[in-house]
Amino acid sequence: METKNANYQPIDCGYFDYMEHYATLKKPITIRYFENEDIVELKHQVIINLSGGRNGEYIHVRINGTEQKIRMDKIISVDGVEAANFSSQNCSNK
Repeated sequence: METKNANYQPIDCGYFDYMEHYATLKKPITIRYFENEDIVELKHQVIINLSGGRNGEYIHVRINGTEQKIRMDKIISVDGVEAANFSSQNCSNK
């Protein structure tokens, strides 16, 4: 799941807070993201952790019992809210 070949593009800090909200609630959500050239959709996923470092920021999910990281700048949408169109106003709709 982790894409190492491209430079990390920082995400909107409000969108980070949006993902942190779901990590705190442990609410099952749908996550859509780019993996290489493909779009992947994961349904009924719980964000179990968030992490960051020199190589980017990540959400952690558990797929078939294995924890996997998804780089935040590869995320298309979380719970139907698109990263590219995110506005701080979305925070009131959680």
